[in-house]
Amino acid sequence: MEKKSRLQRKLEHIENTLKFSDGPNSPGFEDIYLIHQALPGIDWHDLDTSQILWGKTLSFPMIINAITGGPLETEEINKKLALAASEFSLGMAVGSQTAALEDSSTMRTFKITRKMNPKGILIANVSANSSYTNAVKAVEMIEADALQLHINTAQEIFMDEGDRHFSHLGDNICEIVSRSPVPVIVKEVGFGISLECALKLSNMGVEWVDIGGSGGTNFIKIEAARSEEEYATSLTSWGIPTAASLLEIKGSNLPLKVIASGGIRNGLDLLKSLTLGAVTGAIAGPFLKAALKPGTDEINKLVMHICSDFKKGMLLSGCRNITELKKAPIIITGFIKEWLSGRNSL
Repeated sequence: MEKKSRLQRKLEHIENTLKFSDGPNSPGFEDIYLIHQALPGIDWHDLDTSQILWGKTLSFPMIINAITGGPLETEEINKKLALAASEFSLGMAVGSQTAALEDSSTMRTFKITRKMNPKGILIANVSANSSYTNAVKAVEMIEADALQLHINTAQEIFMDEGDRHFSHLGDNICEIVSRSPVPVIVKEVGFGISLECALKLSNMGVEWVDIGGSGGTNFIKIEAARSEEEYATSLTSWGIPTAASLLEIKGSNLPLKVIASGGIRNGLDLLKSLTLGAVTGAIAGPFLKAALKPGTDEINKLVMHICSDFKKGMLLSGCRNITELKKAPIIITGFIKEWLSGRNSL
């Protein structure tokens, strides 16, 4: 089998992300209920959705999560997303920068994000398998405010050209976390972070995790479609639903700050994520699809729709700001309740 180039692989990931729907798992938000407050005691203009993250102010607790970069065709995608992040004061993470570290001619597809968003929050992205030197280069490339180290074991073992060596990842994460000039976020790519993994990461000195739960973009399904294997895999439902992953970590009382991602598709999902313990939420798939439409109207409409529903849900929950929202009462039902019971997390 001829090994495909990293740039070709990136384009195939985009193509298959557009081809497949989310799942087959649900992220679990349908089992989480906020309590309606008919007398909220606040006015619409009282609502404050802003938060301070790494010394900068976001107007809304949302990050446009790691999507792409590398192939020259992706420069326009990152340009549009960075413009939206700047206009609406959102955070933005770029896709894996390994391609640019190997081929400097592709750096422009990442650097465009800082050019379009000179004052906003940008997050660099490399594999947890990367050297400390390359991690720092990725941060410098886009003058990043934080660094994502993605752990994608499930994706790699389904990728014909993927990695098969994972025993050293913990030591590598420890080195980068201890030496990084910016905050480090350990990020799953769609299969969730368990209580056991969260404990290991906390013991390594990790302070931030992006749980990347199951229920959104499914990289097992994507890599299986790219593979030359004759038989379909039985593991497309593998992973921890996003809501379950959030609650496992919340119930542990570990000193971790959590970014929620994985199947967050609307304002209500985001609202529920924060009540389940997330500092902020992150969305990728819908933004990729919106960025591939002509112009920037689709991206702007998506942001405004998510923000509008989020604010309406805040008011109906009787919460005037993010701090109050995190204390809002919730009801947990169905499969997520069963999951937590089985994991002794209730």
